[in-house]
Amino acid sequence: GIGTPILASPTDFTASVIDFSISLTRLTPWSCAIFIAAASTGANAAQVYEQDGFGINVGGRVEARGQYQSEDVHKTNDISRARLHIKVTQDIGKDVDAVGYLEQEYNASGENILPKHMYVGFATENNEIYYGQTDGALELTTDYTDIMNTYGGDGNIKPLTADRAKNSILAISHLGDLTLRTHVNFGGEDGKVLFHEDAHVDSKTGKFVPESTLKQTIDTGYGAAASYEIGAGFGLTGAYAIETYDIGKDSTDGIVGIKWDSESIYLSGIGYDGSDKGDDFKGYETAARFKATNEISFVATYTMLDKDSATENVEHSAIEMNYNFTPNFVTYAAYQEVLNDGTGNTANNAMLGAKLTF
Repeated sequence: GIGTPILASPTDFTASVIDFSISLTRLTPWSCAIFIAAASTGANAAQVYEQDGFGINVGGRVEARGQYQSEDVHKTNDISRARLHIKVTQDIGKDVDAVGYLEQEYNASGENILPKHMYVGFATENNEIYYGQTDGALELTTDYTDIMNTYGGDGNIKPLTADRAKNSILAISHLGDLTLRTHVNFGGEDGKVLFHEDAHVDSKTGKFVPESTLKQTIDTGYGAAASYEIGAGFGLTGAYAIETYDIGKDSTDGIVGIKWDSESIYLSGIGYDGSDKGDDFKGYETAARFKATNEISFVATYTMLDKDSATENVEHSAIEMNYNFTPNFVTYAAYQEVLNDGTGNTANNAMLGAKLTF
């Protein structure tokens, strides 16, 4: 249901927004984040305001994580992070809402503020369309196996614009048990450094040669994905994406997947085949989750990637244990074994963490 509005009237709300926008110029990004998080505790759940078809919802998570890496000279690092998002909706009639969404991530050092999403669009009960920094279509398919709090979901090489990128249009449709996603990206972001040479003095001519870098620039990106719940806990998915550049070869990615979900067991697998700017690859990822009790669950994944440029196959396996104190608070411990990094080398990683979602 609709929570009690924080503000008494639209007039009061408008005045408060004006006052807040003026004050915002004197706040740091972290201060703004703290203000938003504090505001979310003042209303039921994440809804901080709703009146006359206008609504504001706030949410996010705070996650403390420590990771051990066998190849890191420091061995254990603090990779904690926090995410905060705000969603604003306005009923514009005929069962259509205007939607604005912003999500940012803060890391443990406090130096980097990473935008995750920032888009505006329209939504009905079964259809959505957005422009800005959005997810790509392929996430619908890769989410079949990307089920860990820690590792996993790292085998497939998705084009940048098929994952999460600026300057994108994302369309989503829900047709009963069928979900469709399509995206179009208008390019502009850097794709890959093809050549780099530091500034130096030419040994033959004695002339100074300035630093030179040749980068690809993304021209366009397209993608489509579908997921169908066929009953008895089974689901099927498929997706395809292509990304083009001003110079160099295109990137492509095709994926198919299957899942089975019961009350206590979840099993899934995806296979992929594509090209990373001309470097062909293929592989698969499997994932399994066993819910032992309402609080305790175990997750395992295995990933294999065969890439033309690698001398050997890339292989990763990981296992994770989760303890859910409540639906909003979970602690976890995980171990990842890098069986082969593509050159014959191995490594192992471990992570401990706690995540509070609001």
